[in-house]
Amino acid sequence: MTLEEATEALRAIPALVKAVEKLTNEVRSLKEQNEPIRQRNPSKPIVKNLDEKYLSRQELAAQVGCHPKTIQRAEASGLLKPIRFNSRMIRYKASEVARWVADAS
Repeated sequence: MTLEEATEALRAIPALVKAVEKLTNEVRSLKEQNEPIRQRNPSKPIVKNLDEKYLSRQELAAQVGCHPKTIQRAEASGLLKPIRFNSRMIRYKASEVARWVADAS
């Protein structure tokens, strides 16, 4: 590297630092916008109605008197709206189940 090339590279450093700072601020801003609601406002609960009863697929099938696969099919066809806590923990609101049973009969 020649002396001129090194000098030119040194002159470019302040512009690069400014560009990195600008990108860092943009990333921070995007992170703040996508921050979960509970972290932004911890006084408001995530679950709106804590008194609501939630049923597992097996509990629901036993209560309604059908096979759990029937519940899964109703979910797949859009008749029941599940609440997914993770891939293995799926629950149904009792009010949603009551609506589904009333619509079916």
